[in-house]
Amino acid sequence: PTEDIVSKDFNRCYSIPVDPDQDDKGTELKLCNFKRPHMRAFHFSWWGFFIAFFIWFAIAPLLPVIADTLDLSKQQIWTTNICAVTFDIFMRFVFGSLCDKYGARILMGSVLMVASIPTACIGAVNSYLGLIFVRLFIGLAGSTFVMCQCWTTRMFAKEIVGVANGLVGGWGNVGGGATQIVMG
Repeated sequence: PTEDIVSKDFNRCYSIPVDPDQDDKGTELKLCNFKRPHMRAFHFSWWGFFIAFFIWFAIAPLLPVIADTLDLSKQQIWTTNICAVTFDIFMRFVFGSLCDKYGARILMGSVLMVASIPTACIGAVNSYLGLIFVRLFIGLAGSTFVMCQCWTTRMFAKEIVGVANGLVGGWGNVGGGATQIVMG
């Protein structure tokens, strides 16, 4: 009986039901709820990932124009694509460990700020090496997938975390499509 009272008291502190046996992780999703900590983290997670994908894919619709302007071959464009993806893969390993140490929220914000700098420099690129450099560091944005999933996993109980991770990952990936609409 005492456990039931404690459990109900825990739920009074949050806007969604939680499981005190799972460190007060949320047990349901209320998509129109933006209250702290669970649902605000959910929405900031997918929104941050959306922005990251927007950044990561921003250059893709412009590549034909950039290739023509810089007189680049298809092989050179392919190489810049590989640079962006390779750096992303490497940084996902790094950020996985850093999420455990510093938390996903701080890393997500930091990566978005850092990745926005080379994105803003796209217009200043005037050489093949410049394009490689910019694409390499724009690839950093793709690594936010790790932070997105880590953040959501820490907020929701095992019974609902798969749905939460699927939603934040899917909604975040829409950023790649939104880029095509805006830039293309």
